[in-house]
Parts: sequence; structure tokens; C-alpha cells
Amino acid sequence: MKLHLTHLKVEQLRRFRQPVELSGLQPGLNIFTGPNEAGKSTLVRAIRAAFFERYRSKAVDDLRPWGDSGATPAVEIGFELDGQAALLNKSFLGSKARCDLRIGAQTWSGTDAEDHLAQLLGFAFAGKGASKAEHWGIPGLLWVEQGSGQDLKEAADHAHEHLHQALHSHLRGSDTAALTATGGDALLEAIQAQRDQLLTRTGRPTGTLSEAIAKADTMRERCQDLEAKVQAYQQQVDALARLRTQHQRDELERPWERLQAQLEAARQALQVVDQAKQQLLDARQQLGQQAQHQQLAMQQLEGLAQQEQQALQRQQQAQVARAKLDEAELVLAQAQQRAQQAQAALSQAEERQRSAQMAQQRGQLTQQHQQQTRALTQAVAALHQAQQADARLHALRQQGLSDLAVRLSLADMQRLRQLHSRAHQAQLRMQDRATHIQFKLLPGQQIALQAEGSVGLLQGEGTQLLLGETALHLPGLGELRIRPGGEDLGELARQLQAAQAALQAALQAMDVADLDQAEQRHVQQDQQSREVQLAEQALALMAPHGVAAMSAQQAQLAADLALTEQALQRLPAPLGADDEITLSLPAAEAACAAAQKAQGRASEALAQAQAQRAAASAHAEGAEREWVSVQQQWQSPERARQLADAQAQLLTAQAQAQAQQARVAQLEASVQQARPDILQQDVQRLDRSLTQSQLAHQDRRTQIAVVEQALVQQGAQGLEEALALARGEW
Repeated sequence: MKLHLTHLKVEQLRRFRQPVELSGLQPGLNIFTGPNEAGKSTLVRAIRAAFFERYRSKAVDDLRPWGDSGATPAVEIGFELDGQAALLNKSFLGSKARCDLRIGAQTWSGTDAEDHLAQLLGFAFAGKGASKAEHWGIPGLLWVEQGSGQDLKEAADHAHEHLHQALHSHLRGSDTAALTATGGDALLEAIQAQRDQLLTRTGRPTGTLSEAIAKADTMRERCQDLEAKVQAYQQQVDALARLRTQHQRDELERPWERLQAQLEAARQALQVVDQAKQQLLDARQQLGQQAQHQQLAMQQLEGLAQQEQQALQRQQQAQVARAKLDEAELVLAQAQQRAQQAQAALSQAEERQRSAQMAQQRGQLTQQHQQQTRALTQAVAALHQAQQADARLHALRQQGLSDLAVRLSLADMQRLRQLHSRAHQAQLRMQDRATHIQFKLLPGQQIALQAEGSVGLLQGEGTQLLLGETALHLPGLGELRIRPGGEDLGELARQLQAAQAALQAALQAMDVADLDQAEQRHVQQDQQSREVQLAEQALALMAPHGVAAMSAQQAQLAADLALTEQALQRLPAPLGADDEITLSLPAAEAACAAAQKAQGRASEALAQAQAQRAAASAHAEGAEREWVSVQQQWQSPERARQLADAQAQLLTAQAQAQAQQARVAQLEASVQQARPDILQQDVQRLDRSLTQSQLAHQDRRTQIAVVEQALVQQGAQGLEEALALARGEW
């Protein structure tokens, strides 16, 4: 049997209130995609309901669109069954529920259509409630929901009976016998071999089955993680719904407006109490003013009563002030005389101090002149020595430059010694490897020697080294040809020649004939360097800052000495033997300081006596004026009038104070009865409640925005699709 869907159409089903159709479905794999909540799962649920649910079942109430209790969900599925076109129409719930099936030219309706389709496809319907996996039969093997791909064994168990019937009706005679013949054993052996690839003898998983189980465990953990995230996502959705419900309730009820009205009422009541308190404060201030008026009237009466006594007191005070004035004038005259005497003594002491200062300055300049003279003499001598040392150093340097044109450094000497040692060692190696001929010839005899193009003669006694092939011509005897042994003599000869050439080049560069002359010149240069160094050290000791600095220092000392001599000439001549004896500067300064203190004390005493006399004069004049004024006021008619007015003011102030005291008591009782502290607490409480209500409303609006943004971000991640894919992979 071959079955594939050709089109799908739904209407009034969940989110699809209007008709929606998927057409052009082809045999094989058909994929339809969309974002979260686009309705993909709804379409799959519609296919399942059309095949597996009774059209009169009440278990499909979830197919209705949300909020529409009168809707009739409808599903239309077109399919081909063994090449025949078929059409299934189902409507659920309500009076319009129906089922129609058409296959080829035949049609069925109601439960007959459902039963016929179930028999053809190999599934059953639930006796009561929603269809389950145990009713799906053969389609249950083909229908794989998200996350249930691993549960094929349970689906196979549910389809066992339908499969058995299908196989039994398909197999005929010999085919059935074939399963019980020897061919059946081969089939069982093949199945056993395939089983052994998946299970051990003890039934433990192995191979690809073990790997599949491990992967299934990993995917199960992945599914659990995604389920937790989806659950958190759904919890946020629920939280968003609660926040929106609370926000809408606040928008409708607007509790802050009720709190605002209560707050305004409490503030008005508190304002009334504040006005009463202000009136009480004003009344108390007025009561205080009345008390002040009363006190002022009493003070005026007391003042008028004291005027007579004050007149007598002023008369006595005037007499005492006059006596003090006479005494102050006498003290002033004595102070003026002492001040004149102190000023004369101070002038004499200052003159003696100036004389002592001149004498001390002359002595200091004389001592300074002597010191500068000695310093100048020493500077002249030191400069002369430094100039001699500088000239000697210059001569030594010039001599070194003229005697030795090429200076040999320590590095040059080390290099020259290394080259000489290398040439000497090469010579020794050559002598060690070369052929030695020791000869002792008779007087007048000689032997001709020819080697490498050169010709020589051997005479007398000696030793000859042969470095290469050499011919010896013996007179009257013939020729001896000697070839030295060893294969490295040529290389040794080349090394010796190279070493000698390098040594000769170094000697020519240093302008010396041999190593001994170089050593002698190096020693001579060291000696000259030490002499120059000693001369430099001597010059540095004599002139640390240079000869020019010493010369400048000598010129400065001479200039300072000239200035000192000019200062001595400007001083006046010292006193003679008949002149007044000059005191030492410390004694003169002490005497002058004592005179200044005495003059200061006398001036202070004079100023104090003048101030006392002025004060006594002013006091006496004031006392006399006050006595006359008080006497006139005491005896004037105005005093009698003031006395009568003060008495009348005192009586009036007392009466007004009593009336104001009663008003204060009345206002205090009114304020106490209003309980302003309770009103203040109500205002604060209502103000806090109003603020909290408004803030809670604003916070809820902010939370809604935050949760909505988080849901948008999480929805963009496709958690439910990821979970569905993970379940399918599991």
C-alpha cells in the first residue's frame, strides 16, 4: 500500500480562524518552515486529529480558536492511496461536526468513513477520550513526533497485531512453508549475526548500539537543559501575563487618584490647624508685647522716682571729678620733666653707639685687608706653580706626539704577540716534520743544492732543512735526489708562509722591525703615559678647576682687596688721645638700649599722664553737665506730666494683658483638640503610599518592557524548535 498527502486545508482551527491551505505536496520529503508561533505544530496537530480522532469526540476542544467557543474546527486532507485519489473532510465540535471520505468513486460518511479508513491504514480509535499511541497501529511506526524517535519498540508493540494480519494475508502457501523450511534457519542465522553486531553474548550493548545509547544519553541531557530553558521562558510568559493584568487593573482602578484625594483632604485639615497655630503664635506675641508695655511703664515710674536721688549723686560725682582733675595736672607736669631728661640721655647714648660702630667697622676692614693680602699672595704663588705644571704637561704631550708617531695599544700588542706565536709554532711544526741534513765538508769542498727552482751551496759544517724535493750535486760523483717523507709538508709550508706574511704586515702597520722593537716601544709609550698621568694629577691637585679659573680667582682677590682699601679710606680718622674715650660696641649698644627703654618708659608715663588728665577733665565737665541737667529735669513741670502718663499706661497694659491671656488659652485648647501630630502623620503616610503606588505602577511598566524584551530575545533563539530538534535527534 502506498500513501502520500497531496494537500492540507484548515479553517477555524486554533490560530487559523480564516482558511489556510498547503497545496502541491509531492511524494517524498516535504518541508514547511516558519518562526515560532507561526502555526507549524498546529498544522501537524490538524493532520493527526483528522486521521486519529473521532469527529464527535470532545477531546479535541483544544482545536478551537482562543476566545471563540462557537467555532467548528475543520480539516480537509487530500491524499493518494495505491494510486487512487482520496479526500478526507472532518469538522469537529458542535452541531456541524461531520466526517466525509472519498476514495476513487466510492464515498463514506460519519463513523463508517472513519472505520473504513482505520481498517485500510491499520489503526484504531479510542473508545473514550483522546487517541493515544496504543491506537495508532501501523501509522504509529511511520508517525514520529518531536522527541519520540527513540520509542519505536513501543510503537512496534502497538502495531504487532496489524502487522501480523497484514503479513498473514500477504503470504500464501509456499511462502509460508518457506519460512518453516531450512531457508528459515538461514534467515534466523542472518538475524542472529546481525544481533551479535549489536549485543554481546550476555545481552550487553556493543558497537553502534553502544554508541547510539551514549549519544542518546547526551541528547537526553541536552533535552533536559532545553526543557529547563523553555520552562523558564514559559514562566516569564506567565509572569508577563500577571504583570500586564496588574498593570491593566491599576490603569482601570487608578488607586493613586484615591490616595491623592485623601492626601489633599489631610493637607487641607493640617493647613487649618497650622492657621490656628499661627493665630496662637500671634496671640502669644501680642501677650508678650503687652507684658513689655507694662514693664516699660513700670520702668518709667521707677526712672522718675530715681531722678531726685540721681541729682544728689551727680553733685557729689562732679566734686570728686574736679579733685581728680587737679591731681592729674600735677602728675602731668612731673612726667613732662622726666621725659625731657630721658630724651637727652638717649641722644648722648646714640652718639656713643655710632662712634663704637665706626671703630668696630674700621677694625673689621683692617682684619679683612690683612686676610685678603695673604690670600692674594698665596693665590699668586699657587698660580705660578700651576702654570709650571701645565707647561710641563704640555711639553710631555708634545714629546710623546713627536717621538712616537704610531702608538701601540694593549690590543695591538696582544694581536702582535699572537701573530708572532702563531708564526713561531708554524716554524717549529715545519722543523719537526721537515728532513734534516747535517753536513761536515772538508775545507774547500762544496755541494750544490737545488730545491723548487732555487740553487744554493753547502760549505763547511751545518744543518739544512729540506721542505720539498731537493737535488744535491756531488762533484765528481753525480747527483742525489732527496724527497722528504710526509704528505702535509706543503700545507705546513703554506701555513708558515701565511703566518709570517700576517706577522710582517702587522709589523709594517705598527712601524717596527720585529716583536722586540714593538715591546720596547710599548714600554716606552707606557712610561710616557705614566709621566703624563702624573703630570695631569699634579695639575689637578694644584688647579682642580683649571689654570684659567685660578687666574680669574687671583684677579677677583685683587679686586676685593682694592675695594677693602677704598672702604678704609672712606672711614673718618680715629679719635686722638685727648678725645672722649670710645666705648666698645657691645657696651655702647647696651647703654643705648637702656637709654631707649628709659626714654620709652618716660614717654609712656607722659602719654598716660596726658590721657589721665584729659580723661579727668572730660569726666569733670561731664559730671557738672549731668548735675545741671538732672537738676533741671527734676524741677521741671514735664516730669509731673510724665509721671501721670506712666501711671495711666500701666493700668491700660494690665487690662489688655488679661484679655489677651484669655484668647491664648482658647486657641491652645482648639489646637490641642485638632491633634496636629496625628494629621501630620496622616499626610506623611498618605504621601508615602501615593509615591509607592505611583512607583509600583511605573516599576511594573518597566518590568513589562524588560520581560517583553527578554522574551523577544529568547524567542529569537528558537528554544522550542531547538527542543523539538533535540527531542527528534534523541
